[in-house]
Amino acid sequence: MLEDNSAATIRIFDSVEEIVESLALSLKSLADECVKENRNAHISLSGGSTPKYFFKFLLESPYKFSIQWDYLHFWWGDERSVAPEHVDSNYGEASRLLLRHIDIPPENIHRIQGETLVEKEVLRFSDEMTKLMPVENGRPQFDWVILGMGNDGHTASLFPAQTDYETDLDAVAVFHPETQQPRISITAPVISNAKRVSYLVLGKSKQEMVKRCLAMLSDVDTCDYPAARIHARAGETQWYLDHDAAALLTEL
Repeated sequence: MLEDNSAATIRIFDSVEEIVESLALSLKSLADECVKENRNAHISLSGGSTPKYFFKFLLESPYKFSIQWDYLHFWWGDERSVAPEHVDSNYGEASRLLLRHIDIPPENIHRIQGETLVEKEVLRFSDEMTKLMPVENGRPQFDWVILGMGNDGHTASLFPAQTDYETDLDAVAVFHPETQQPRISITAPVISNAKRVSYLVLGKSKQEMVKRCLAMLSDVDTCDYPAARIHARAGETQWYLDHDAAALLTEL
């Protein structure tokens, strides 16, 4: 199912396998476009179960060899304050499942240094984005930001009642509202400045929040669910859903 409600394109898939294959095809198309135009693409990855399936699919499919990895630069939308070897590290998981197994230059991988003092790393990571990425509208511009969504409507590490949607910062130190675990996240304006933003949301536990967020897309300023409010202002916003996550959308 493909639906365009003017604020976002909603794609509903039969399985996670179909979702990750669609993502892989998009990634290859982006890399092929970069080859033709002789430019790099900057992609922000996320943690979570769906990216894990995505990384495994890329490694175990012909895409491992057919994608021109040297034209792609990988960044992270958020990171926990842990070392890269830690089981909770978003970068560490991507490295274990994919990055260390593909032919990509080390300088194309831009991790958030979770083992560094968060206030210091916010400045360093912000500076790296500005120096190495195209800057549009005064912000670093990603070609593609891949995000998940929590049951509370958070995305990256931007949580309800904590997110500044108009901040001048490009990265920010945040604290998980329940555990108080320190994290670093790119900010809402940076995500909104991307050419393409994709939300990957699976499972029955997400269906109520999916319904709420998508119902609010036409009037996002009235809500404080970051996943609803943050979209590519001048680009494309997509929601990749399985049938469980999309089950309540017929009620809209």
